[in-house]
Formats: sequence, C-alpha cells, structure tokens
Amino acid sequence: MLGNHLMATFFFLMMLLISMALFGTASDCGFWRILHKL
Repeated sequence: MLGNHLMATFFFLMMLLISMALFGTASDCGFWRILHKL
C-alpha cells in the first residue's frame, strides 16, 4: 500500500514537472510575472 502511494506521488510530481517545463517554454515571462504578483 505504501509503495502504491509512493508511486502515485512520484507520478504526480513527474507530471507537474513536465507540465511546468512545457508551460515555462511556452510563456516564461508571463509565468514569472504572475508569480511575482502573488
């Protein structure tokens, strides 16, 4: 059960990293502008 939870967390983090990388290459300046507004 712990292994499945670990794999799910790892998968989620990998998907997050991939989406962040794709979004970063698409609109890097816009992302940082939004981040600094927060």
